[in-house]
This record gives sequence, structure tokens and C-alpha cells, in this order.
Amino acid sequence: MDCSKCGARTKHCLELSQRTYFCDVCGLVSSRDKNSAAVMVVRAGFNPAGVDGIRPGCPLGTQAA
Repeated sequence: MDCSKCGARTKHCLELSQRTYFCDVCGLVSSRDKNSAAVMVVRAGFNPAGVDGIRPGCPLGTQAA
């Protein structure tokens, strides 16, 4: 699993029961699913200001009002 903030790769596997992701490099603490979604958005070629600012139905990269 990669960090959505700094891109560092974890050296250990997360068990499915572990729902919180913690990055040892930059200290990011995020839900496991939210971190994975943010990594996928960046890998797909989008670089939004923040995944939290995107509303469903809005084009990627637009900020929620």
C-alpha cells in the first residue's frame, strides 16, 4: 500500500481488519479506503487539490463549494 500524501510504500502488509492507514514516513493517518482511493485518483492521471473537495457528479479537480 502506498501513501497518498508522500508516495512512500509500506514495508508491511495491512490485515483486512486494520481499517486505519498510518504512514511511517510522513505521519499521515487516514482511513484505509480513503487513502487507496486517493492513490488511484493520482495514478489515473488526475492531480486534484484534495480528494475531500470533490463532490460526486462534479468533474474531477473541481472544488466543492
